[in-house]
Amino acid sequence: MTQAEDRAEARDGEGGPGHFAHAFLAGGRRRVVECAVVSLVEQGALSLRAARLRPTGDVRPGHAIEQAVLAACPRSRRVRDVLDAAARSQAVDDLARRLADLGLLSRRR
Repeated sequence: MTQAEDRAEARDGEGGPGHFAHAFLAGGRRRVVECAVVSLVEQGALSLRAARLRPTGDVRPGHAIEQAVLAACPRSRRVRDVLDAAARSQAVDDLARRLADLGLLSRRR
């Protein structure tokens, strides 16, 4: 993938940095996953009750990070476990790599 393609993928549809890129820069991997969880709950793809997440099966998100969250939560699961598993996903790794390629993040982080 070229740097121009990386730059395009780190942006949203309006040309600005995507909300997951902002979340990563503001708070790292966990913040990205927290952002995805909030988005999925608002879309109706996840329900949140008593510190547990449960997929509803009503919505299939298109973003890879949101898909990673759903993959980390096949059934009812503790929020902490979902956050930890999704933060280690390939989708979040890819976002970190794209941000590093753009010079927005050091390779060590």
